[in-house]
Amino acid sequence: MSCATSRENDRETGNPAAAPVSNTGDEAPELTETQRREAEEFLRSPDLFDRIAKDIEEIGVVGEQELSLTVYLVFTSRVLPKPLKAVVQGPTSAGKTFVVEKVAELFPEEALFQATSLSDQAWFYLPEGAVQHKAVVLGEREQNNSPERIDTRRAWRELMVSGKASRAVTVKNPATGEFTVEMKTVRGPCAFIETTTSEAVMEEDASRMLPLRACESRQQTLRIIERVALDAAGQSAGPEEIKAIVARHHAAQRLLAEYEGEPMDIPYARLIEVPVDQVIARRVYAYVLGVVRSVARLRTLQKPPELRNQADLADYEIAYPLIRPFVARQLSVVTDIDRETVERLKESGLRVFTAPQVAVLLRVSDRHARRRLAMLFSSDMIEDTDGTRKNRREYRLTGRALSGAEQCLTTPEALREAIEEPEAIQAENEHSDALAEVMSDGM
Repeated sequence: MSCATSRENDRETGNPAAAPVSNTGDEAPELTETQRREAEEFLRSPDLFDRIAKDIEEIGVVGEQELSLTVYLVFTSRVLPKPLKAVVQGPTSAGKTFVVEKVAELFPEEALFQATSLSDQAWFYLPEGAVQHKAVVLGEREQNNSPERIDTRRAWRELMVSGKASRAVTVKNPATGEFTVEMKTVRGPCAFIETTTSEAVMEEDASRMLPLRACESRQQTLRIIERVALDAAGQSAGPEEIKAIVARHHAAQRLLAEYEGEPMDIPYARLIEVPVDQVIARRVYAYVLGVVRSVARLRTLQKPPELRNQADLADYEIAYPLIRPFVARQLSVVTDIDRETVERLKESGLRVFTAPQVAVLLRVSDRHARRRLAMLFSSDMIEDTDGTRKNRREYRLTGRALSGAEQCLTTPEALREAIEEPEAIQAENEHSDALAEVMSDGM
């Protein structure tokens, strides 16, 4: 479902002057036998996530596998009781909006609510069910912590946290011309995703959204240019092939919608560990579980009927490489990219360096270089020198040993061992009890 850009509300009548929402009452068309069979076959594929990644690439997204798969999981989570919320950050032309829009094409219209922007009042004038168990996709938004900006997102925050938002509004009776007060409520739950060029997300919103990043590397730029060239030469997927890919995903998502609102338990949740030295670990842990649940829902048909509402170890193994970089960034653990930056700095022989020098060394933008240095600084990998001035920061390496990003989140191997250990102990105890009973009988 889609919604045109909403405008500020009309102060005289209390009604938001938003363009009408289209298709808000649409229901999913019933799957044909063929569509259901093909959707089930697709969702049961052992290499399901490889196929999803390949399909996303076929419809136009090159590189960005981590980002595009995570966005796909955010959209899929709409059917869960507590869907995911995310913001994709990156500079202009990084491709963040393109990735979100292309992934959205793989979801049927009734699964989406798309708007360029939406005023705080406009939420309360949406038709009943307009966003319930849908993926809400908003355009780019300015991020700042002014009281005015924070207040304009109040309805959104209520909806994201509690699954609904209510407000008393003034409504004009067209027949009598009198004004009355009515209680308006917008109901979720809903998944949510938006994009921004801002480096920092509004503090009030940051705790409620999974921060994702578009890749800004030189290699990604080369991949995009190569893909544009292939498209121009007519060597990429044709319209009919793309149409078939989209149809397959629409059918699969309509099938998953049959599990709408059903819980997804994670029996091994207490065995998943993240560093807890920072308060931010609370939200990080919640998002780890959210991504695991979304993976588990996509793999619903790969499990016995009695276990379809439970995440298994395979779900965690798939979620781990997608969620680990996010955990590392949030908890300031050194990532593979940080490791590469430190190694390049060591090889360069630079005893002190500035962001512009690092940008030249790594062949990235000044902004990208500053971001890398900020992460290294927060992890105590670099420090300011005496040459740092107000408008010019100068750094040097601290010599601190690099720590692996794998330390920020329980690995699938460690999780497997933790799960199997109690089972092994129980089996050993049962064997000992049985042996003691046999010996007792023989005496």
